[in-house]
Amino acid sequence: MNLSLVPSRSGPPTLISENKYIHSPYDPLHEAQRFVRALEIPENTDFIILLEPGLGYIIPFLRETYPYIKLLVIHISDFFVSCPHTHDREGTGVWNPSCYLDVISFLEKEIPEGSQTYLCIWKPSEAAFGSAYQVLLRKIKQFLDRETANNRTTKAFGKTWLKNSFRNLTYLKNPIFFEPGSIPCIVAGAGPSLEEAIPLIVKALQQGPLLIVAAASAVPALLEHRIVPTLSVATDGGTWAAFHLFDQLRRVRQISTQQSNSLPFSLAVMLYAKTCSQAAQVPQIIISDGSQWQQRFLALLGIPFLQLPQRGTVSATLIDLALFLTTGKIYITGMDMGIRDIQTHARPYGLDFYLEERVNHLSPLYSIKFTRLHNGANTQALDVYAHWFDWYFANNRDRISVLGSKHPRFSMLPASENIYWDVSTEPAFYGMSSKIPIEQYSPTSLVSLFCSNILHSEDNEQMRQELSYLITGRRIHLSVPEIEKELTELFT
Repeated sequence: MNLSLVPSRSGPPTLISENKYIHSPYDPLHEAQRFVRALEIPENTDFIILLEPGLGYIIPFLRETYPYIKLLVIHISDFFVSCPHTHDREGTGVWNPSCYLDVISFLEKEIPEGSQTYLCIWKPSEAAFGSAYQVLLRKIKQFLDRETANNRTTKAFGKTWLKNSFRNLTYLKNPIFFEPGSIPCIVAGAGPSLEEAIPLIVKALQQGPLLIVAAASAVPALLEHRIVPTLSVATDGGTWAAFHLFDQLRRVRQISTQQSNSLPFSLAVMLYAKTCSQAAQVPQIIISDGSQWQQRFLALLGIPFLQLPQRGTVSATLIDLALFLTTGKIYITGMDMGIRDIQTHARPYGLDFYLEERVNHLSPLYSIKFTRLHNGANTQALDVYAHWFDWYFANNRDRISVLGSKHPRFSMLPASENIYWDVSTEPAFYGMSSKIPIEQYSPTSLVSLFCSNILHSEDNEQMRQELSYLITGRRIHLSVPEIEKELTELFT
C-alpha cells in the first residue's frame, strides 16, 4: 500500500494510492465542502464514524455543519500517524492499525451505549484501498448492527431492568465473592451441542476438579444427568427468564434432599436480571454492568460485585466470568449461534412448556417449532452476536477451546474431547455481609435510599445520562426530579 502526497492545482496537497487519487487533484477543499453539503445526517446523531477520510479535508466542514456531533476517524494505513497534513487532531478520536486497541474495542470505548451513530464512507478510499477497506467496513457495520440490537432491547426493557435491579437487592440474603483458581472451566450455553458434550463432562468430572459455569437456561439439561454446576448465571431481564430458575429449583428437589427454596450451587446474577423470591436464600455473586449508578449504589450498600460489560448475550458474560474465576483453560459447549434443524436448545429446557401448551391436533409440536424458528428474526439476531464472537474468540484463542468436535462456526478455536489439568487450585467462594441490612428494605424504600444518597449528589451528570436512557430509551437528559418520579412510580 504505497501512499504519496502531491500538490493539487489549488495548492493543498492531495493523496495518491496505487495511482488512484484519494482527494481531488484540482481542489480537494471544494470537493470536501460539496461532499458535506450533500450529506443527510439525522438530527439525533451523536457520533460520525469517518472510515478512511484520507487527509480529512471533510473534518473541518463537518465540525462547522454539525458542531455537536463527535467525529471518530478510522484509518486503514499507519501512513497518517506521522503525516503533518491531516485534520485528525480536529476529530474526537482517531484509530489506526498500530493502535493498542483493535478497531472494535476502540469503538466500544469511544461510543457510549445508546448513542446514535452515522457511518460516513469516503468513496475514493473505498476504491483505492480495496480489500483492506472492505475488511474494516465489515467490522464497523457488525459493531453498528450489534449496537442497534442492544439499543432496541434497552428501549423495550430499560424500565424493567431498573425495576428488577431494586427488587433483586431485596432478594439478596447471601452475597458472596471469590478468590480465583487455576483449574479448567467448562462454560455451558444452552445450545443443542450441549447434549453431545454431556458424556464428556461426566468423564471429566471423574478425572479431576472442574469449574462449571452454566447459563441458567442450560442448567436443566445438566441436572437431568446429575451434573451440578458451580454457578448458574442469570443475565436476562425479561419476565420469562425467571422460569429457568423455577425449573432449576424443581429439578433439584427431584435429585436431592434439599428444600425447594435452595440450590446445591450458587448463582451469578446480573443486577438487572429477572430472578425470583424463591432463590433468595441461594448464595449470589452480583454482576454490575459498569454503569455509574449501579457501582455507586452497590458501594453504598456494601455489596461485593463483579464488573462485566453488558454484551447483549449471556454467552459472552459466561466467558467473561470464567476468565475471572480461573487462570486455567476454558472449554465451551452449547454456544452454537445457530439452530439445528428445528432444535434451538439442549433438552430439557425451562421454556419448553410455552410451546407444548399450544399443541393440538391441528398444530403439532414440530409444526409450531418450524413456523416459529424460520421467520428470520432468530437467525438475524444470532448472526449479529456470532460476528462479535468471531472477533472475541480470535483475541482469546490461547485460553478458549471447544469441548467436543470442531465448532461449525468458530473454526479459529481448537477442539478437544479431553480436558487437561496443569494445576488444580480451585477458586474459593466466601460469604460477605452488606453494610446496610437490605433485608429490612422494600424496593420502594431502596429507591428512596438511592435517590437521597446517590441521585441528589452533585457529581451526577453521567448517572443522569445512564438513568435517562434506561427510562426513555433515548439519549436525552431528564432532570433529577423527573428521574426520581420515574423510579418511584416503578413500584406504585
